Amino acid sequence: MSIKFLKSLNGNSKGRFAKYIAGLSEDLRIAWYPSAGCDFRDLVYLSQRYAEGRPVTVSEPSSPSLFLHTDYMSNCLPDNDVLYSDERTTVRIDHEEELPALQFPLDGDIVVFGDQARADGRTGRVRYMEVTVETDELGIISVPVVYAFVGNEAFCARQMLPNEAVVSHVVHVRYGGGFGGGYASGSWLLSVLARLQCQCFLTDGHLHEQSGDLAAYARYPILRNDPRPVHRSTIRTIRSHQWSNHGDVSWDLLTY
Repeated sequence: MSIKFLKSLNGNSKGRFAKYIAGLSEDLRIAWYPSAGCDFRDLVYLSQRYAEGRPVTVSEPSSPSLFLHTDYMSNCLPDNDVLYSDERTTVRIDHEEELPALQFPLDGDIVVFGDQARADGRTGRVRYMEVTVETDELGIISVPVVYAFVGNEAFCARQMLPNEAVVSHVVHVRYGGGFGGGYASGSWLLSVLARLQCQCFLTDGHLHEQSGDLAAYARYPILRNDPRPVHRSTIRTIRSHQWSNHGDVSWDLLTY
């Protein structure tokens, strides 16, 4: 089902992303990181090497094979191929290509800086990137990334759910909610986890419902609560300073 979703992003493009999709099977595993900004830690923390070095006592979902980032305000459009670099880690683009733009609204009751994003020409762009992460601890990790510069809520309501996207992991870290670029905490994500067939939800715990979450339900009824209850069981936790300094991040195994 996720192949249908990826094809909807690729459109008629004939580049490497199209070739990547053509080689996929239905066991594709996607990690979705809404409000990712310039944070690529998920590529490391959701890698098989990281999981093997920090085993848990239960069966853990397999690592993602594709990473999907969304954020309408991200400035991750570097002039060179380096997305991030410090003394321990370098994130580098090995290949990138533009995919068809997405024309979604930036709702003023959900996002804060919609006018600025439109003026800067960021919103709507979609990029496919083949990324290499080099770390002192885990060595070299190479993964494909799709980055859509769109509002998370509109993207889920108008692109993911209608095209039957399935994601194995959802990352909810420093979503915003009044401290960043929006009025939502991302609590609405809990309403779509079952429909996305998510197996593992990573969260920093800031899931208190805010006005932007309520506005998302009103603007996009498809995001409203799924009647199926979601049971979360924490299998791993890392301290706040290891990720975003916005609260400890837990790996929650999901059952429905």
